[in-house]
Amino acid sequence: MAFSLGFYHYSLFSNHYKKLFGEHPSRTMQRTRYISGSED
Repeated sequence: MAFSLGFYHYSLFSNHYKKLFGEHPSRTMQRTRYISGSED
């Protein structure tokens, strides 16, 4: 996801994402996997 948005350093992307959304991208991904039922 980070590369498609023009971020070539994951840590910079993660920091910007957290400032914007209040959580790290990995947390968002975990939550959305849980909500969608993909996690067993």
